[in-house]
Amino acid sequence: MVETANLTLQPIQVPRTNIVGNVVQSNALITRTYLTNLKCLPRPPPKEPKRLHRVKSPWTIPKSLFKDYQPDHEVWMSFVI
Repeated sequence: MVETANLTLQPIQVPRTNIVGNVVQSNALITRTYLTNLKCLPRPPPKEPKRLHRVKSPWTIPKSLFKDYQPDHEVWMSFVI
């Protein structure tokens, strides 16, 4: 039903909805045979990319981007050594 300008409801004819061009639509009934033959498989887990396994060395200041830092007091030097 559609409401018109004078606030009355009028029926409209909609022949078919959700029609997609070039797609064959069927009106197949869901029968007991259809349901028994219906199969569902779980979604496979996502594939992880192959990674190169490497041994990580521990982080130290001489290897970091702070290696060229000039400390302004001696406390910093105790961490470097």
